[in-house]
Amino acid sequence: MDRAVPTLPSERIVTLDILRGFALLGILVVNMASFAGRSAFDQPTLFWDQAAFFVVDVFFSGKFNSLFSMLFAVGFAIQLERLEQRAGSQGLWIYVRRLLVLFAIGIAHAILVWSGDVLHMYALLGFALLLVRNVSDRTLLALAAVLLLYPALRSLALVLFTGPEWTATRLALGREYLAAANAAFGSGSYADAVMENWQILRRDYLTWMGLERMISLAYVLFLVTMLLGLLAGRHAWIQRAAANVAVVRRVQWWALGIGIAAGVALAVANRFVEPAVPSLWSILARLAYGVSRVALMTFYVATIVRLAQSARWLPWLMPFAVAGRMPLTNYLLQSVLCTAIFYGWGLGLWRQMGEALQLGLAFAIFFLLQVPLSVWWFRHVAYGPMEYLWRLVSYGRRPAAPLAQAAPG
Repeated sequence: MDRAVPTLPSERIVTLDILRGFALLGILVVNMASFAGRSAFDQPTLFWDQAAFFVVDVFFSGKFNSLFSMLFAVGFAIQLERLEQRAGSQGLWIYVRRLLVLFAIGIAHAILVWSGDVLHMYALLGFALLLVRNVSDRTLLALAAVLLLYPALRSLALVLFTGPEWTATRLALGREYLAAANAAFGSGSYADAVMENWQILRRDYLTWMGLERMISLAYVLFLVTMLLGLLAGRHAWIQRAAANVAVVRRVQWWALGIGIAAGVALAVANRFVEPAVPSLWSILARLAYGVSRVALMTFYVATIVRLAQSARWLPWLMPFAVAGRMPLTNYLLQSVLCTAIFYGWGLGLWRQMGEALQLGLAFAIFFLLQVPLSVWWFRHVAYGPMEYLWRLVSYGRRPAAPLAQAAPG
C-alpha cells in the first residue's frame, strides 16, 4: 500500500511555523523597497526616511531571506525523511515532483506578478540539497564556509581584472534597466509589467552578466544558509532546543556579537562603496554582509526558539505561527497586494512612498491583513490554498484532513 501522504496538520512543528511567520514579515519589510520602485541609485533625504532605511538595512536586509532559505532546508530534511520512511525509494521521486511544482509556481509568479521571486531559486537549490544530503557534517560546514567567502573573492577579482570600461558598461546598463522598469511598472499596463518581468527573467538567466550576478549574489548566499538548514534539520536542532537551553543561549549571544561587529564593518564600508564600482571597500562590504546576514539570522533563530519555550511568550508568538502555517500563500499574497498598490496598473504609487511609510505599510499588511486572514482561513480549512494546491499536484491526490477540526488546537 502506498503510504506516501502529505504532512498532516497534527505533525506540524509550532516553533518552525513561528520562524516562518517571522521570516514572512521580514521579507515583506525588505521587499517593500523593490515593490515601491526604490533603486540602488536612490538615497533618502528626510530624517524619518533615513532612520527607516537604517533600521531596514541593519536589522532586516539579507537576514530574513536567509532565514526563509534556511527554513526551506530544514523542511527539506524533515519532509524527505518522512517520505522515505513512508514510501521508501519512491519518497525521493515524490520530493522531486514537489520541487518541480514549486519551480513552476515560482516562474509563474516571477512573470505574472513580480520579478523578485525566490521560489524558483529555492526549487533549483533543492536539487543541490538532494546531491549533498548524505555528505558529512564537516563537508557541509566546509562548503558553507567557502561559499560564504565567494562574494568577497568575486569582488577581489573585479578589482584585479576589470577597469573603468567595465564599470561604465555596468552603470549604463543599470540605468537603462531602471528606466525600462520605471516605464513598465510605474505607468504601464498589466501587460507592460508582465513583459518587463519576462525581460528581467531573460536577462538574469540568458545573458552571461545576469547569470553570473544571480549565481554570485543570490544562489551562493542562499545555498550557504540552506546548508546550515540541512544540518539543523538533520540533527533536529530546533526541535531539541528545550533540552539544550544553555547551548542555544551561547549561540544566541555569540551570533549577536559577531553580527554586530560585521554590521559595523559593513556600515563603514558602505560609506565608501559606489554602485557597480569595484574597490577594496566593496570587498570588505561583501564579506561583512555575508557574515552579518548569517550571524544575525542565527541570533534571530536562537532568540525565537528560546522565547517559544516560554509559556509567557508563546501566546505573543502565535500570530507568527498562524501566518507561518501557509508561507507559500502569504508570500505570494504579499506580491499581489504590493504590486497592486504600487504598479501603474493598480493604485500607481510607484516611487511616491518614502522608506518610513514603506516600513509602516509592511507591518500593517502583515499584522492587520495577513495574520487575521490566516486565522480566519484556518478556522475553516487545515491547509493554505496554495499549500493545498502544491500538495495536490505533488502527490496526485487530495491532502488528508482538509477540514479545520483536523488541525491541532
